[in-house]
Amino acid sequence: MNNVSNLIALLLKITGTSPKEAASFLALLAMRIAALLIACVLTFIGVVFIVWAIYLSFKTVVSPSMSALITGLIIIIFSVILVFSTKLLISQRRKKRKSTAGLDEEHLEGVLDNIELAKSHPLLSTFTALSAGFLVGNSPSARNALAESLVLFFRENVSDDDS
Repeated sequence: MNNVSNLIALLLKITGTSPKEAASFLALLAMRIAALLIACVLTFIGVVFIVWAIYLSFKTVVSPSMSALITGLIIIIFSVILVFSTKLLISQRRKKRKSTAGLDEEHLEGVLDNIELAKSHPLLSTFTALSAGFLVGNSPSARNALAESLVLFFRENVSDDDS
């Protein structure tokens, strides 16, 4: 736990973020997560009421067991349509991303070199990923400060002799 607090303190120092700003960011993040969870629960309750209403409407026309069967089939069909439409959207995005990627051989070699660097320095890679993820929502000046700090850190601490 002490290592985590040291890492957080180092991140705050690198980015120039005050502890008050970091606490405000974490409070905002907690509020957003709470709102998302509440929305999920309310959506689930709404779906339960819709399913119950479908069941009751079919119950007036057919027997209760047949009404339950029809309601279940409607839900299953809706779920299958949802899954297939999601798969279709994801595959279209992947195709679009692949067409715009345009990786040439030289760029691919650079990516492979970076992967090897990450494998040979797992702590540094974790620190870099954690730093970048922490600052995604911050201001552009904080992102620039992080980039400059990481460049300096890599120049000072990573050399070809470490491998």
